[in-house]
Amino acid sequence: MDDWRVTPVLIVRDAADSLAYYRDCLQFDVIGKLGSPAEMAFVGRRGIQIMLQGAEGRPTPGPNHRYKSVAWDVLVGVRDVRALHAEFAERGAKIRAGPHVTFYGHTEIEVADPDDHVICFSEPPAPRER
Repeated sequence: MDDWRVTPVLIVRDAADSLAYYRDCLQFDVIGKLGSPAEMAFVGRRGIQIMLQGAEGRPTPGPNHRYKSVAWDVLVGVRDVRALHAEFAERGAKIRAGPHVTFYGHTEIEVADPDDHVICFSEPPAPRER
């Protein structure tokens, strides 16, 4: 493989429940899973991938915002974040923050998964014409 990729790994209480949420509410494809019910799964959408790793009955470390007030677990660059927001809302996703323009000019939404991990979908501003 010539290209490098990063796959965030999220430790979850129940990989099967998390897999269903990412598939049904966020419309991620199931790339693969191990175990029945799933103990580990890979989900993806439009070229990005997330690994969901079951905690094996142990306490989960939890989402990053437990340690820093403004912290995401996954940041995804997208186009047309407002349409994505409407799609997620229609499918029952847990939306923490609706579309808003940040101080750095991106339009963002924040979605939480069943373990309260926060995924930020961020759209950069359109390039300025000179």
